[in-house]
Amino acid sequence: MSGVEIRRLRADEAGAFRALRLEALNRDMLTFASDAGEEAVKPDSWFVDRIEEGVFAALVGGELVGIAGYMRSPNAKQRHKAQLYGMYLHPDHRRQGLAGKLVAAVIEHARAEGAENLLLASNATNTGAIRLYELAGFRQYGVEPRALKQPDGSYSDDALYWLAL
Repeated sequence: MSGVEIRRLRADEAGAFRALRLEALNRDMLTFASDAGEEAVKPDSWFVDRIEEGVFAALVGGELVGIAGYMRSPNAKQRHKAQLYGMYLHPDHRRQGLAGKLVAAVIEHARAEGAENLLLASNATNTGAIRLYELAGFRQYGVEPRALKQPDGSYSDDALYWLAL
């Protein structure tokens, strides 16, 4: 695929990040812990702060089509751990290898920062995401029952994964 770029998002791209993040929360609402309505009213500075923590981008022809968040624990006793979160790829760009490249970029960054473990949680029924993470080397260590309470009152479980770096 030509014109593909995987890199860290920049603060001046907060508008595009906000738009794609809200699209993700609306389109795949059952898989994200965040709520689109709550995030839609957050100030632009909130999205800039997320970018500065670490958001990786998949761009095709300069257009932002995928995101993956990265956060390292600030706590001294947990500084050896980092988290991959908020992974989303626009449906038109799935099954083209971009998601794997995004995950690989987060893993590479975590290693470069000296993190020893990379953690993530995925909706336990999201077989596509789980397959992606397992192909990248992540191993399941547990399930959080009833991790999310959905708007209809039902619950969904999260599968918990880790990767030793």
